[in-house]
Amino acid sequence: LLVTMMTLLHCARVYVLLSCLPLMLSCPVKQLGVPLLRYRGGAEPRSSVVGASLHGRWNLDAERSESMTPFLISVGAPKIIARMVGSKGKPVTITFIADVGISIEVDGKEAEVYPTNNDEVTEITTPKGIVRATVVIGEPADDDRRDDDADETAGAALRKFTITKLGPAEGEVTTEVRELTDDGTLRATFSHTKPGEPGTTTVVRVYTRAK
Repeated sequence: LLVTMMTLLHCARVYVLLSCLPLMLSCPVKQLGVPLLRYRGGAEPRSSVVGASLHGRWNLDAERSESMTPFLISVGAPKIIARMVGSKGKPVTITFIADVGISIEVDGKEAEVYPTNNDEVTEITTPKGIVRATVVIGEPADDDRRDDDADETAGAALRKFTITKLGPAEGEVTTEVRELTDDGTLRATFSHTKPGEPGTTTVVRVYTRAK
C-alpha cells in the first residue's frame, strides 16, 4: 500500500510539473529566478563607424577637449586673447579633394588646402612670416614621407593625417595630427616647439560629427 501511495504521489508531481511547463516557458527568465548570463569574453565588435572617414563637418566637444590657451601663447598670440578664445572652437569641415589634397575649413575662415603629393610644400603667410607646410596621410614613414600609394585609398577612408609646419622662425615646428578614433570622434593633437627652448607644448581636442 505504501509503495502504491508513493507511486501515485510521484505521478502527481510529474503531472503538475508538465502542466506548468508552458507557463514557465512564457515567463521572463528573470522572473523564474534564473541568473542572466552576460558576455564576458573579449571586446565587443566595433561599430560600423570604424569604416567611416574624417570627411565632413565636426563640432568641438568642449567638455572632452583641452584649452588651446597654452598652444596659442606658445605660437605667439597675446596672452589676453589666448585666454579669451582658448576654450572655444568653431565647427570645422574636412574634405579630401582628388588629385589636389586635403581641405580644412574653419567656420568664418578661408579654407586651407594641403597638397598630398610627395614633397609638395604649401606656403602660408602669417603675421610673423612665411610658414612651410606639408601633409602626410596615415602613419609617417621612416623617412618622414608618406607612402606613394596613400592617395589610392585616401579618398575613401581618410582616417588620419598629419600636417607639419616649419617656421616662421628657423627651428620652429608646429604639428597638427587629426585621426578618427574607434568611437567615431575626431581627435586633434596640436603641438608646437619653439626654437632654442626645451620641451613641446601639446594640446588635444575632441570633435564629434555634426548631425
